[in-house]
Amino acid sequence: MTTPDSIARRRLCGAALAAPLGALLPHAASAAVTTPSIGGRWQNGPNLPYFPVHMHVLPDANVMMWPGDGGVNGDDPRVWNPATGVLSARNRAGFDLFCSGHNFLPDGRLFVTGGHISNNVGLAEAAIYDPAGNAWTRLPRMNLGRWYPTTTLLASGDVLVVSGSVDTSTGANPVPQVWKSALGRWQSLNSAQLKLPLYPYMFLAPNGRVFNAGPGVTTRYLDCGGWGTWSVVGNRSFGGGRGYGGAVMYAPGRILAVGGGDPPTATAEVIDLNAASPAWRAVGSMQWPRRHMSTTVLPDGRVLATGGTRGTGFNNRDPALAVRTAELWDPATGRWSEMATAYTPRWYHSIALLLPDARVFVTGGNGYTQSEIYSPPYLFTGTPRPTIASAPASVGKGVELFVGTPDAAVVNAVSWVRLPSVTHTNDMNQSFFRSTQITRADGGIRTVSPRHTSVPSGHYMLFLLRDGVPSVARIVRLG
Repeated sequence: MTTPDSIARRRLCGAALAAPLGALLPHAASAAVTTPSIGGRWQNGPNLPYFPVHMHVLPDANVMMWPGDGGVNGDDPRVWNPATGVLSARNRAGFDLFCSGHNFLPDGRLFVTGGHISNNVGLAEAAIYDPAGNAWTRLPRMNLGRWYPTTTLLASGDVLVVSGSVDTSTGANPVPQVWKSALGRWQSLNSAQLKLPLYPYMFLAPNGRVFNAGPGVTTRYLDCGGWGTWSVVGNRSFGGGRGYGGAVMYAPGRILAVGGGDPPTATAEVIDLNAASPAWRAVGSMQWPRRHMSTTVLPDGRVLATGGTRGTGFNNRDPALAVRTAELWDPATGRWSEMATAYTPRWYHSIALLLPDARVFVTGGNGYTQSEIYSPPYLFTGTPRPTIASAPASVGKGVELFVGTPDAAVVNAVSWVRLPSVTHTNDMNQSFFRSTQITRADGGIRTVSPRHTSVPSGHYMLFLLRDGVPSVARIVRLG
């Protein structure tokens, strides 16, 4: 990243909200979609005390967040209860959490690395937050500071951290490190030193290695065994980088990369890591080029794109260039469809994540404290939502489980969505599994939990689906 955080940091809430009202109204889509059963519907969520830069759905279904930017210390965690609307403070970590990396451990605790000293200068701190006890535990420091690192849960339950800026002279930390959970220490992968872009997109692959899906042109595997080894998988079909675009694993081992770059692109491409020789291939482009966008996998397996700017430059905040029309990608066709249009620009430092009620919580963007909630079209089809009467609190991988529901006769799919942990377009905890393996039983259904390597242990939102219409989820610990 050549343009630092300070560009946005100097332009705070007052400047953003000083734009005339007309400039903040949504621009017309090329084919305006106003029917909720076709385009979904936007509504205001809570007006938050700050614009969040980091956000997570906790195992108790509450939403944790913290801020940053504009001289605001990021060590101010809050929790929003979607059911009651109550926002409460949580204990502080003891260091600036802004620009950190994070993911959930298999037991539901939140693992956090790095943080903020100043622009492009990172902390070497690491900590674990226990939501049940509202307590932070500081860990041994990493080798060097990391500002904008990415963390990834490995199949072993250990955690990989890569990249993150050390300081303005060193740039990105080249040494991948693995937190060895059982040993309580860091292992540096000194044979795999490589300077990656900041906040790289990293996914646990079917072969147990970690796949770097961008934002650079060359994509690679990292083998975390021994002292570490990188191997090139291939260059993406889109010739440029996808800085501040989106990347999601929309099915085990299958990744969609979309948008990003400068100037922003509307292109999209996919890769199947289950193939003998994985290679990127282009799929349909979005209607709108986007940078600083968010991508969210929905319970029906489709991917929602929200926010971003189509303007050039690191952080273009021209309201006329904000992309407020959502788009939805269907993996069955490889095509995008325009959805309803939001009112608030969502650019640099914006966030979107899936809630357990199957809506999408969208917030942030420098200066904007007013959140929005997007209800996808599946909530307006007229088909009643299935309900979950009971589900196990935890279940092993690849085993049969019973889900109680009065709608067993009409449930035809089950999806597992890993709890999101999002910042800067990057959900570091993202994983998705969908199954039609269902047996109807008295009082509910029987299905089999995922056992795919790319579906790591941890807490998932378990949804029942009826012809693509999802239930409200139950949160189940897998593995």
